[in-house]
Amino acid sequence: MSWAWTAGGAISTADDMATYVKALVGGGLLDAKMQKTRVDSIQPIDPANPEQAGYGLGIVRFGTHLIGHDGQLPGFMTFMGHDPASDLTIVVTTNLAAVPSGEGSALVLVKGMLPTFYGADALPGKATTSPTSSSTETTTTGR
Repeated sequence: MSWAWTAGGAISTADDMATYVKALVGGGLLDAKMQKTRVDSIQPIDPANPEQAGYGLGIVRFGTHLIGHDGQLPGFMTFMGHDPASDLTIVVTTNLAAVPSGEGSALVLVKGMLPTFYGADALPGKATTSPTSSSTETTTTGR
């Protein structure tokens, strides 16, 4: 998708995105110093609600556990997030169908999944507990 210029548009699979987000969050794409700079760059999107979400140098913190990235281009929306404490990885790919709230369709699905892994109050901005398994991985594709 060359017309998207620096948007990072790429053709990929959910499995490849899971591999990529683990490296994005845990290291392996950058040297240790730049990885620390990247993770430390994450700042709250809404300073009044710092637990809700944050953005840094090409990396997003979603709630208190997942770190990764999301994006959309005409026709598609994706979310990929990894929790380094529990090794949980979530990848959601959707079409870019309208969601009544105006929020991205992949993000709506992720928010619906979070209580499964982190408890009933597991929406960004609410205190949660970590998943019980230390090696849980889920890849979900929605269309």
